[in-house]
Order: sequence, then C-alpha cells, then structure tokens
Amino acid sequence: MTTSPTSPPTTVKYSESIRASWLIIAVISGMLGVSTGTLTAVAMKGGISGGEAAVFYTAMGLTAVFSVFVLTNFTMLIVVVTEEHLLFRYGMFSRKFRFQDIRALEVRHYSWIKYGGWGIQVASGGKRAWSVPFIKTGLAVLTEVDGKEKEYYISSRTPTEFRAALPIRDRM
Repeated sequence: MTTSPTSPPTTVKYSESIRASWLIIAVISGMLGVSTGTLTAVAMKGGISGGEAAVFYTAMGLTAVFSVFVLTNFTMLIVVVTEEHLLFRYGMFSRKFRFQDIRALEVRHYSWIKYGGWGIQVASGGKRAWSVPFIKTGLAVLTEVDGKEKEYYISSRTPTEFRAALPIRDRM
C-alpha cells in the first residue's frame, strides 16, 4: 500500500512473490563461491603473472560480477495488481501497465523451449516471458501501448487468482 499527500491510498488486489528454487540459487551461489575462492587462493599464493594473469583475473572477476548480478536480479519475480495497474518485477527490471493498455488475458502453461529458457526472455514474434524456472503456469497478457501490441507471459503459482484480480475480458 502506497500513499502520497495528494492521492488516496492504492489498494493491492493481488500480490505474488515467486522465488527461484533452492537448487537454482545454490548453483548460482556455487559459481560465486568458486570464482571468489579461486581468486583469493591465487592471490594468497602469490598469483600468476604475464598475459595469463590478465585473462584469469578478468574471467574470474566477470564470473563473480555476473553471479552477484543474477542473484540480486533474477531469483525472485514479484507480481502486483492494484486498483489501476499491473506491475511485475525481476530485481531492477520491471514493467507496469494501466488496465486500459491491457487487451486480453489467458491462463497458460509455460514452454521454456518456446521462449528459450527462463527469466526475462524474448521469443519469436516479439512475445516476452517473465518466468521462474520450473513454474509451469502463468498468465499471458496482451498489451497495446502507443499502437503497438505486445504479449507478456508472467509466471504464477496461482494464475486463476491472478487472472481474477484483473478487470479485463478474455479475447486471445
């Protein structure tokens, strides 16, 4: 619930937070642990020198940065429906649509093959997915903003309740 001095409070009609499975988080954390552990071990032994050192330190450093970036931005999908908007967020990445920009909705099963994986994905035809690994259900949302139609698939453990919170008629 958010408030400002000039507007009434916004009521949340639906909210869902979906955390990636412990296995996914463990694998990413393992990558971070291996890269930082290796960097520390090499540094404590006196390191390596020459051209190999530049490649090694760059690769291990990038692995650590990538792991932290993924852990902070792609391990929890948050979906919120208020009285006026649909908002979905993965870390620092988010999309927000007014109800008048939503043309249709459909509860669907997710196909990671169709979208090329999990997370924020773009498939053929410009379809987008905001999906969580191993969550097989969600809602397809057809939007039209500035005359351009886009379809978003959003993972949900409770897609029927998610759909019911949106005042949009199905027509996909």
